[in-house]
Amino acid sequence: MGKGCFVYRVAGKNVVHITVRSTPSRDDAYKTKLKAKSGNLVSIDYIIDGKNGGPKFLRLADGSGWLFDKALSTEGEELVVMEPVKVDSGLWCFYVDNNPVGIHLRNHPIDDGSSTDLNHFVQPKQTLPPQQKIYCDKKVVDGPVTFYRIQGSMSTWLFDKRGEDGYMLIPEHSISCGLVAYQISTNFGDNGTIAMRCYPDVGDESKIPGCAAWEGNLVVSDYHRLSPCNNSSNGPFLRLTNGMGWLFEFKHGERMMREIFIETGFWNFKVVSSAGIQLRKQPIDDFQYRFPTVYSPGEILTCDRQIVGANGVKFYRVKGTPGWVFDKRDADSMMTPCGAPSGHSSSMDSPNPSLPSWTIDFVRGMAAAIEGIHEIGLNEQSRLISFSKDGSTKTRINVYYTTRTVGTALDHPKQGKTQLFRRDCSNAELAEIMRNPRVHTNKGYNRKRPRLSSGQAESSIDAEEEMRNTLLDVDEALATLEERRRNLVESIAEHDSKRWNSEKAALKSMKDHVEMCAAEKHRADNAREVASRTCEVCNRIFGSLQALDSHNDAVHGNYECEYCYKEFSNQHALNQHCNATGHW
Repeated sequence: MGKGCFVYRVAGKNVVHITVRSTPSRDDAYKTKLKAKSGNLVSIDYIIDGKNGGPKFLRLADGSGWLFDKALSTEGEELVVMEPVKVDSGLWCFYVDNNPVGIHLRNHPIDDGSSTDLNHFVQPKQTLPPQQKIYCDKKVVDGPVTFYRIQGSMSTWLFDKRGEDGYMLIPEHSISCGLVAYQISTNFGDNGTIAMRCYPDVGDESKIPGCAAWEGNLVVSDYHRLSPCNNSSNGPFLRLTNGMGWLFEFKHGERMMREIFIETGFWNFKVVSSAGIQLRKQPIDDFQYRFPTVYSPGEILTCDRQIVGANGVKFYRVKGTPGWVFDKRDADSMMTPCGAPSGHSSSMDSPNPSLPSWTIDFVRGMAAAIEGIHEIGLNEQSRLISFSKDGSTKTRINVYYTTRTVGTALDHPKQGKTQLFRRDCSNAELAEIMRNPRVHTNKGYNRKRPRLSSGQAESSIDAEEEMRNTLLDVDEALATLEERRRNLVESIAEHDSKRWNSEKAALKSMKDHVEMCAAEKHRADNAREVASRTCEVCNRIFGSLQALDSHNDAVHGNYECEYCYKEFSNQHALNQHCNATGHW
């Protein structure tokens, strides 16, 4: 069978395990220390077909050795010990879940971290952090669990869940990214506050100590995660920008916050506060949300986002930074406008206003008005809607509606199968292409699918020579495809690396914030505890409350008011009483 992506299961009657061989052989002399246990799925990248009913030899995709699909019984009979499992191909996109750990990458589609019989984990051990975006190209279903192979790898696997509620992967449609602002609702929680969480959960165990948002506060999120359970009364979960933690829109069915509008534009301000203005991690005027950056009086700031709070305070994001400033504190101005705002838009505007994206309904409406156009497919993930012309399979029109790119695939009578792409098409050009898919707009480029050549006219060569010439063409095409695949894998790896580094930075930022909040709480608790052991009269600090009581009895004694005869433990307390009552 040769190269490919195959998965086999260790099966067969009374099979406990199969020992991995160092070469494609069943001879015991080639046994290794690795074993595939009964029921295990193993990833195979190369198969040597058996001869005369003999075994197939299966090379483990991680390069650790060989297995075989048949073993000899004591009676010399060939018994099946490994069975192929269906492998589906496609493109699946997920975000890693399993907070706060993430997921360890596997060499084989096995969730068995305790076993050492196979090299289960990729070495050196690699862990994808939570919220990491990944793409997969192979899928294997094993009962309630589905395993996926990461695109671009030969054998790197992960799985969608562990148990009923242990979600390891979240489908792409459950996640949305982009800047969204919320305002904390009223009449809930502890004194109108929501404690921020270190991962998407409403439980107390995930609370960040000493870090909370108050009633009326504004917060900004860049990552929004639906609950994986459709009937959950919690969520969506919102990851706050700049590593500040997680919040949630609903908790046990109760609304905790509401979305508010973010205005996009450009504003110039002059800092007028005599103390300057310190950049905030969130649109909240509180010390725990401060960045170290301070803008001096008279400094000019350019801002690109605006949010208006319930109290009328306007928060602005400083252009080129992740931080926020505000226009006033109580009745005092912090900064004043110095130039008219320009280029305002909502956060939902198209990045190219002159050529807004088409919608699916618009493209369908355009097609319905043109005779002979029939829809044959919709891929919302690729933002692609496809049509045929006059019911012919030889003419296909592909409309990439978000980028206004129109491609036509034609079977040309002389050039063979060709493709023509036109970019930034107008509405009129789309209609014209649908009427005549061969029309040129001078905006496109051609892709030609070359025909395989036999080298001579078909009538002048025999069948064998034609096949040999065709094989040369196929070999050349395979070499080109192999090189193209290598280049694609390298390019994809660059994107993955940037995304992984970005997510690691976000996790580090959140970890640093959690540690800072814990340290602040520890200092405050320690200060309160020391104050409880301090003498109010002489300010002496004692090692225990018992020692403080003994000190007060021995040194400061009992003090009695001469008017009401009320007793006090020290002179300071008696003086406070006399001042309050006038018993002098």
